Amino acid sequence: MIMKAYAGIDLGGTNIKYGLADSQGEVIVFRTVPANVADGREALLEQLKLCAEDLLFYTAENDLQVPYVGIGSPGVVDPHNGIVVGHSPNLPEWPGTRVTDYLSNYLNIPVYLANDGNLMALAEVMFGAARGYRNVICTTIGTGIGGAIILEGKLIIGKTFSAGEFGHIPIVMDGKQCNCGLKGCLEAYASASQLIEIACELAQSSESKGRLAEAVREKNSITIKELFSYFRAKDKLARQAIEMQADFMATGLASAVNLLNPDAIVIGGGVADGGGNEYVRIIEDKLRQRIFEDARKSLIVLKAKLGNKAGFIGAAFQKEEIGSFD
Repeated sequence: MIMKAYAGIDLGGTNIKYGLADSQGEVIVFRTVPANVADGREALLEQLKLCAEDLLFYTAENDLQVPYVGIGSPGVVDPHNGIVVGHSPNLPEWPGTRVTDYLSNYLNIPVYLANDGNLMALAEVMFGAARGYRNVICTTIGTGIGGAIILEGKLIIGKTFSAGEFGHIPIVMDGKQCNCGLKGCLEAYASASQLIEIACELAQSSESKGRLAEAVREKNSITIKELFSYFRAKDKLARQAIEMQADFMATGLASAVNLLNPDAIVIGGGVADGGGNEYVRIIEDKLRQRIFEDARKSLIVLKAKLGNKAGFIGAAFQKEEIGSFD
């Protein structure tokens, strides 16, 4: 008997993650290769083709049947036509790429494309932390701050495919310059690099004590991994830096919660993975102080569950109905 499987590819600025999942979202195979970003658009398209072929060869050898190949991409994506239509800072040559047209010329199977942040949200609602919820805000905190909105079981993409950009909610009038060109954006205050900046500024004070302060004075900086190791070791300065960054996150998310009244918020990305459940609880506590009472009553705040596999799983199931997996 031939078993149905779902094939997904998650294109990132550093790596391409791809694999197969069964109908319950369980991973059958998962692989990672470095993304050839420096080699330009054609090299990336060729890599996507090779990853898809790898999955299709695997399915043929193992009596698996896939309905399509799904791809997740950074940037503003037109999912109806399979085109990257805008802003992709980590892939500068990528906007304008007709991904599905290119791959469809080589693969004898339908190909679909969507934004990677949206697909992470789909995966978490279908199979992850938010399974069973129909109104969900998802955000990822890392190099940037991404997001996605699911209302009544439907992904909201917006008129020009850029809904859910929580990182660019303004939280400070005429504040810091953001990479998007605007000022005062949440991302300019709460990204991973900004968290490091907060910690280093605190550590430079002559009154600061502890292992984090010593490390910063010795090296002039620290990594995000080191910061969270000090946080887990109960370093007071690390805790203070994370509390400050969580204040910014809560301020931005409060606007989204008061506007959309979701069942749940899912927080993922490298910073959430580093800080774990305690970090998510800090954001939750600060968020609850900022949101409308009725919106607060039944709100659940969750740490993302699927980790670095969420992108490929979401890509693999992007044409399926969320409700059919409840």
